[in-house]
Amino acid sequence: MANSNSGVYQLRISVGKTCSILIGKLGNFTFPAGQYVYTGRAKKNLSQRIDRHKKRDKKCFWHIDYLLTAENAQLENITIISENFSNECSENKKLLQGNALIVAAGFGASDCKNNCGAHLLYLGT
Repeated sequence: MANSNSGVYQLRISVGKTCSILIGKLGNFTFPAGQYVYTGRAKKNLSQRIDRHKKRDKKCFWHIDYLLTAENAQLENITIISENFSNECSENKKLLQGNALIVAAGFGASDCKNNCGAHLLYLGT
């Protein structure tokens, strides 16, 4: 049975101008200006995770933290798309089947078992 405070969410992020950001141990990446979607999941404490994503001032722990605290990045909105946290990759792959591109290989996908390539996708300008 799914925990009521768990699920899959997507963050819509806009990057105002092309910038280079160091994403923890993953490395330095260039993020073109435009719209991004990050697909994440929380096995528990979903509402607390979302509240954390909204804060700009935080210790960087996850890949997404490095992007969300960057000067040129702005969190536009957050959508909870499933209460089943195991749907993370299938929701991400729906975007990959469209026109979404990977600009930071491995971003948000260190524990991905479905070869998504990344859980942060660039949608263009």
